[in-house]
Amino acid sequence: MGFALFMLALPGVTAADPVFRLCRGNVAQAALAGEAAGFVVHVRLTEPAALAFAELTGRVRGRELTVLAGGEVFSRATVRAVIDGGRLASAPRARAAADDLLRAIRQSRPEPECGAGAGDGAPLP
Repeated sequence: MGFALFMLALPGVTAADPVFRLCRGNVAQAALAGEAAGFVVHVRLTEPAALAFAELTGRVRGRELTVLAGGEVFSRATVRAVIDGGRLASAPRARAAADDLLRAIRQSRPEPECGAGAGDGAPLP
């Protein structure tokens, strides 16, 4: 089981970059924790989303993966191994930014705005 830290026209993300979008439909639980470096949002994916995330990380190993919540970057990292635990953690941030991230995760979004895709929302090859 893995635990991972990890734009759509967001800076640094091209149309072909792999992304995974968090939303109410694929997040079973989201919580905020104050840690020494700042506030971290912890997410547990639903079982189907965890399987999709594991499959995605297997396909994009060695590439940078951006995890989004709405227009917010949840995390960004180079995938070194399959992440199959369904648990993710954001990079540390200020309390207000962490609260904004939680709100973005909890918003209802259309199906194409949830799950795996490329930077433009298209499925990955």
